[in-house]
Amino acid sequence: MMDERPKYKMRFVGYDSYGELMGNAPAYKKHEVRELPLEYAQDWWWELVDAVPDLVIPEPRYEDSVFIEEVFVPPEDAESESGEPGEEEFIDLQPTEEVTSFSGVGMETFTAKIYPETELEGIPYEKMTVKSLKLFIEQRGGEVDSNWRKAELVKEAQRLEEASSPT
Repeated sequence: MMDERPKYKMRFVGYDSYGELMGNAPAYKKHEVRELPLEYAQDWWWELVDAVPDLVIPEPRYEDSVFIEEVFVPPEDAESESGEPGEEEFIDLQPTEEVTSFSGVGMETFTAKIYPETELEGIPYEKMTVKSLKLFIEQRGGEVDSNWRKAELVKEAQRLEEASSPT
């Protein structure tokens, strides 16, 4: 494998004033000049002879930007799930009755609106993690076996929830 990094002339200065090779320095001749990659100039036993190369930064290109985002724009003729283009589904809850509370001396009067109960969907056990399922079971007084897999934890959580529901 050929090293394709640019090379620069460097002088070996790894000898002390007595002419002895200093510790950890490679064994080259005193003041030997070699062409080496620029990283070698960081070692204390190599001295850069060539001029320090200029840092050349290429011009930024639009394609190289990390801020380019692809945005999905749906076609205008696409319909929503409800079948009507552009309409969103939502539930508009209207109060079934208003209750006015009369308070004692020095207290303010307020009006409370009572909304109809909405049917809540069940607990999404399948979307819960194993750790959260174990915590869910323990909080409801259940026992968790450490060998249980997620399917067994889901069954136990459902059993405990059904046992604690008032119906």
